[in-house]
Amino acid sequence: MGRKQKHPEHTTESQRLMNSLLDEVVSLWTSEEEPELKAVAEEVEISPSKLRKLLITAGKRDRTTYFSSPTSDMVLKLRSEGKSVKEMCEITGLSYTSVQGYLPHSKRIYSLDTMSAECERIRHFRARKKAVSDLHDHLFLPDASFYLLA
Repeated sequence: MGRKQKHPEHTTESQRLMNSLLDEVVSLWTSEEEPELKAVAEEVEISPSKLRKLLITAGKRDRTTYFSSPTSDMVLKLRSEGKSVKEMCEITGLSYTSVQGYLPHSKRIYSLDTMSAECERIRHFRARKKAVSDLHDHLFLPDASFYLLA
């Protein structure tokens, strides 16, 4: 029997937030006659590469094409043929990160307003680790030696 979920609503809430973000980006993109990636990205206050990835993700979700370029079309075609990212890198000459930028999100988008139980555990672990490190540093300060001898 597994551990009881700490935040059972996280999956549905994060999916709702992701769809909301995708809807906002798509509405801004489609509201302009000839949208430019950089201009729309500045309006939404995200990088052009993140906007491109969001538009590709929304296109996959809605089964349509919002963003199209020769590179993105080639990467998506190679993905539909079942090629791995490494194979796509060799074929296109792009780096691994660049190829990933032309593929839709496979998981939820990070930095949304909701936090998973795993994310919460990691943050608590890092806070405890920092507290121990700070205590260790403080114990071995020159002025702390007096208190250790007493």
